[in-house]
Amino acid sequence: LSRDPSIASTLVVAFVVWQVEASELAGVVSDWHSRMAEINHTPANCRPMSVILSFAVEKPQEQQLQQFADLQKGKLNQVRFIDDDSPDTIMEALQDLAQAAIERAKEGPPQALPEKSPPAKSRGCSIM
Repeated sequence: LSRDPSIASTLVVAFVVWQVEASELAGVVSDWHSRMAEINHTPANCRPMSVILSFAVEKPQEQQLQQFADLQKGKLNQVRFIDDDSPDTIMEALQDLAQAAIERAKEGPPQALPEKSPPAKSRGCSIM
């Protein structure tokens, strides 16, 4: 991941679920947690557009993916559960994603958040 905001504004991380066996989904989601940790440790104005695209999953898989998405509130730009997994539908979803990425890049890099002031030095405990 780039720490250059102008480059980061053009990046997309797409977590795609397509033809994943139910027994394998837990491992996939575990890998996603690692990827999201990398994204979360990137400055906010350098984070890529992050999305989940899910094609033709069954209800238990959808619930598992939604739990992951709920843990990432505010960090994922889009979560889509698409009932069809035909090649045309997948291409359309990827084209939509590319168009959204183009629009995001046109807006320019996100503004940096103001830095927090350092906590006061004290001999006691402080809560941050």
